[in-house]
Amino acid sequence: MVKNMLKDIIHTTDWITAEEVPTMSMPLYKDLFTEYGKYTGTSDPYGNSLHGCYQWANYKDIEAIGDNLIHKDIGYIGKAKRDIVGRTRAVILPAGRHPVKMAISAGDVELNELRVRYLITSSDPDSVAAKQSSKLEKHLHDKMDKKFGYRYKWLNAQLSNDNKHNYVLQNWREMTFEQAEKILPQVIEITKQLGAEYIDARVDAIVNGDNIE
Repeated sequence: MVKNMLKDIIHTTDWITAEEVPTMSMPLYKDLFTEYGKYTGTSDPYGNSLHGCYQWANYKDIEAIGDNLIHKDIGYIGKAKRDIVGRTRAVILPAGRHPVKMAISAGDVELNELRVRYLITSSDPDSVAAKQSSKLEKHLHDKMDKKFGYRYKWLNAQLSNDNKHNYVLQNWREMTFEQAEKILPQVIEITKQLGAEYIDARVDAIVNGDNIE
C-alpha cells in the first residue's frame, strides 16, 4: 500500500521559501503547470490545475528531513482541490487564510523560516486527480500519526487544540480585573482571526470532499 500511494507522486519539487511561491504570471508557475499539470494562462486562471500535496517545514529542519516524505519535523501537510501552488500562497498573502498562519501566530515558526515543497500527482482528468490528492494526503497523515503520534509537527495548525483553552482559562482567572481589561481587546481580535481561519479551513475541506465531524 505504501509503495502504491507513493507511486502516485510524479514529481517532488525542491524546497522554496514562502516568498518564492510563484504567482501565475511567474515563469516557475508556468513551468510547473505546463510540465506536470494543466496550464491555461492568466486569461483563464480557473483552468490552471496542479494536483497533489504540499509540505511546509522550518528551514532549520530541511537537512534532517532530506528526501523523506514522512518525517517527524514536517510542519504541515495539505492539499488543494485544484491548485496546490495557489493554496500555499494563502499563507503569505495578507488577506490569505490558511491553518499554517495559526502556527505562525502561535510562535511555532516565523514567516521567513518557512519552506514548502510540492508532491505533484497526475492532473488529468481533474476530478480523478482531486480524489487522488485526497487519498495521498490521508495516506501521509495516517503514516505520520502512526509513526510520530501527530499528522504533522505544528499542532497549532490543526483545527483544534483540546486542552489549550483550559490553560488560558486558568491563567485568566489568576489575573486582576485591570490586567484582564487591558488585554481583552486583543483577545477579541485574535478570536475573530482564529474563527475566520477555522471556517476557511473547514470550507476548504468540504470543497475537497473531506469528512468533517
